Amino acid sequence: MLKQRIITALIFAPLVLGSIYYLDTPAVAVILGLIILIGAWEWVGLSGFENIFVHLAYTIVTALILYLSFPLIGKPSLGVFLVSACFWWLLALISIFIAQARRRLPTQRKILFLFIGFIILVPAWLAVLYLHNNPKLGPLWVLFLLILIWTADIGAYFAGRVLGRHKLADTISPGKSWEGVFGGLVAVLLVSVLLLPYLTGTGINEIPMEMFLLCLGTAVISVLGDLTESVFKRIAGKKDSGNMLPGHGGIMDRIDSLTAAAPVFTMGLMLTGFIQ
Repeated sequence: MLKQRIITALIFAPLVLGSIYYLDTPAVAVILGLIILIGAWEWVGLSGFENIFVHLAYTIVTALILYLSFPLIGKPSLGVFLVSACFWWLLALISIFIAQARRRLPTQRKILFLFIGFIILVPAWLAVLYLHNNPKLGPLWVLFLLILIWTADIGAYFAGRVLGRHKLADTISPGKSWEGVFGGLVAVLLVSVLLLPYLTGTGINEIPMEMFLLCLGTAVISVLGDLTESVFKRIAGKKDSGNMLPGHGGIMDRIDSLTAAAPVFTMGLMLTGFIQ
C-alpha cells in the first residue's frame, strides 16, 4: 500500500507542481477545475446517491458554478465565498467534536450533503486561483500551500506510526493520533522557518508571528478537511471516495485537506496583508 502511494505521488506530484509554476491562471483553472469535477462526481456517492443521472447532473451543475464564479478571482467579492467556506469549516469542527463526544456519526441527509459539497469544492477552487493570480509570487504561494499540506500529512503519518498512542477521533478515523498531529505541526513549523524568508523577502526575525501561526493553523485545518471527508465516507459506508489513484483511493481522498486549507490560508494572507 505504501509502495503504491509513493509511486503514484512520484508520478503526479511533478505534474501538479510543474503545472502550477509554469502555466497561467486560466490554464490552472481548467486543470484544477477538472480535478474538482471528478471530486464532485465522487461526492455524489459520498452523499448516498448511486444513480448515474444524479452523478451527471451534479457534476454539470458544479461545472456551471465554476464557470460563472471564475470572474470573482479578481474581485473583492471573492471574500464572501472565502468567509462562507471558513464558517462551514467551523461548523464542521463543531460537528466532529459532537460526533466524537457522542461516539455517534450524524444521520445521512442526501440533499443537504450535496449542497455541502458545493461549499467544500467551489471556494477551494476559487481560493487557489486567487492565490495563483496574485501578481506578487502567486504560483509560489500556491506551491507553499501544497507543501504545508503535504508536510503536515507526511509528518503526521510517520510521527503517528512511531509515537501514536492517543487517538485523535477514533469514532471517525481510528488511524489518526494526537502524536501524529503534533508531529505534523513540528514538520510544518520547520518548513515554514526555511521557506518564509524566501517568500516574504525578509529575514527570519522580521517575519510577523502571525505568518507562522497561519502556517500552523493551515496544517490544523488540513487535518480537519481529512476528518470531515472521513465522516462522510463512514456515513456512506465507503473506505475510499473512489479508486482512481492506486494506493490513494479517489480524488476526494487526495484533495480533502486542500479543500479546507485553501480558503483559510488565502483569507489569512489577505488579512495579514501579504497578498491583496
